[in-house]
Order: sequence, then C-alpha cells, then structure tokens
Amino acid sequence: MYFDTSRFKGYGELTNMSFEKLQDALISGYRVERPEGIRHITDFAVWRFADPHLKEFVWDSEYGRGYPGWHIECSAMSMVYLGNHFDIHTGGVDHIPVHHTNEIAQSEAATGEKFVNYWVHMEFMQVDGRKMSKSFRNIYTLEDLEKKGFSALGYRYLTFGVHYRKLLNFTFEKLKKSEAELNSIYAFLQKVSGFATDGSGSPSPGFSNKIEEASHDFFEAVADDLNVPVAIAKMHSLINTASGLFEGGRLGPEDAKLLLKTFVEFDTVLGLDFKSYTSKATPDKAVEGLVAEREEARKERDFGRADEIRAELLENYGVVLEDTSKGVRWYFKRNIKKESGD
Repeated sequence: MYFDTSRFKGYGELTNMSFEKLQDALISGYRVERPEGIRHITDFAVWRFADPHLKEFVWDSEYGRGYPGWHIECSAMSMVYLGNHFDIHTGGVDHIPVHHTNEIAQSEAATGEKFVNYWVHMEFMQVDGRKMSKSFRNIYTLEDLEKKGFSALGYRYLTFGVHYRKLLNFTFEKLKKSEAELNSIYAFLQKVSGFATDGSGSPSPGFSNKIEEASHDFFEAVADDLNVPVAIAKMHSLINTASGLFEGGRLGPEDAKLLLKTFVEFDTVLGLDFKSYTSKATPDKAVEGLVAEREEARKERDFGRADEIRAELLENYGVVLEDTSKGVRWYFKRNIKKESGD
C-alpha cells in the first residue's frame, strides 16, 4: 500500500523544491525498477504485505498480514514520546529529500496537525578527506579512539570546531590538537580553582563585567543556530584575559570564583566535565612525595632525576608540573582520581 504523494499539499517543501523538481531530482538517482502500483517516484510504502512463512515482526491488519513501511517507525516513535506536534527533529542531510519529507507527509496526513516546528540537519563527517566507508577502512568507534590514547571528550571537543551544517573532516592530527586544547582548559580551571580556595588579593577592576559580557556572547552564539564554534572562541577569549590577570597577580579570589561558576554554566551546553576541575585538586601522598623529591633534586642540580620524576608523575598519575617564578605548580592532565575510582 503506497502513499500518493501528489495528494499531499506542500509535499517536498523541506527540500526547497517543487513537487515536479523533486521528482526529476530523485529519478536521476533512482537505481532500481519502479515498483508496480506507484504513480510517482516519491510515492512510498506505508504497509507491506508479508510472505506467509514470515513469523516475526509481522502484524495482522484490516488489509492483511504484514508490517509498516520503514518511514512509519520514526513517526510512530516520535508521536509516542513527543506527541503529534513537537519542536525539534534532527538528522543527517541525507534524510531531507526522502525520509524526513515522507515523515512529514504521513504524520500530518494522519493527524491533521503540523508535525515539527524546526528541522535540524547535520552535514556529513569525512575522515582524512574521504567519506567514511568500510572499503576505505576509515570507520572508527569511540573505543577505537580510546585504544589509541584519545578520549571521548577530546573527540567531542573536536566536533565543536565546525558548525553542524558544515562538513567536518576528521584527522588524528586534529584530534591530537583538540585533546591538547581540552587539557589546557582543564589545567586553567585547576589553577583558578586552587587560587579561588587559597589565593588572596582584591578583585581586578572591571573583570566581573568582562566575565558577564563573555557569558552573554557565549550563549548568544549558541542561540544563533547552535553556533558553537563562535561560542568556543568567546570562551577562549575569556581564558586569555583571565590568564593574563592571573599570571600578573591581578586576579582576586572572588574573580576566580565567578570565573569557575561561569565555566560550569558554559558546560551545561558543552558537556566537557568542567565541574570536575573547578575544585582544588588534592594529590595523594605518593604524588606529594614525588613532587618534594623532584624539588630536592633540582636544588642539588640533579636535573636528570628531576626530569625522570616529571615523566613518572605524568605517566603514572596524570600530573603535569609547571615551574614558575613563584614555585612549582601542578595539575591533573585528566581527572585521574575520578577515573580510577579513588
């Protein structure tokens, strides 16, 4: 049983093509013989009759035993969980001309209501400039990335670099850079969190206004068609400003607390686990002992041993050391204590 698409007013509006132009566009890419019974290339099955021997995933209906057409399942799930009419439906750009267009037609024909207010379609992702394909052996799972030493959040951060409606080209070099940038944000938050707890000094004049302005710009970008790349740029601008004040000794503890609060608010959108890095890091005794041993080695000018301890702290504990004019600072590259269950 087929849906006669010519009888649905506005069929194909999602594609920005007229009914006639959509027919021509789809015919040019049609690879199989048109099934008997359909009048237009866009007509689609709403019910398929099952072979008598088929026992699973078939149902009895007034038309005969069978199962629904493949577009039906998405309309059915949407209506069960979201109702006949809801705000946002997402998907890939490849779903625009057929699947989502048919979802609209069958849903609105069945209910008489507008189906969806906003359609959000994502562009494809390539790998090393080529489409993802088993034949190219360039399909990776998150587990594959983690086995190579990367993190799921590092990958998430990489995707924020390109707007969802633009093509994203994945490379391991880009992922490595994204991982490093994310770690630098974690390091920044840990430095600020330590200062918010133990630091002293007066608030920097006007900095709270800059934080408020950055927050406004961040969420304004997100509200503008999810322009996360611009939001990330606003966040980095705030980090640069704050880092300059921090290194110059012109950041007060109250500034630090407001800054951390703002980054937790940013993370309601980004989901990068910022909150885990907004409280003062507490090392275990082994880390404290190694840091103290390294300081002693440096005093004795045993720089070879000092470098060995630095490498050991990074490898075994995820601790990064930073030597400054005010003494050694340290922070977790990742939230090692949380991930290990300590």
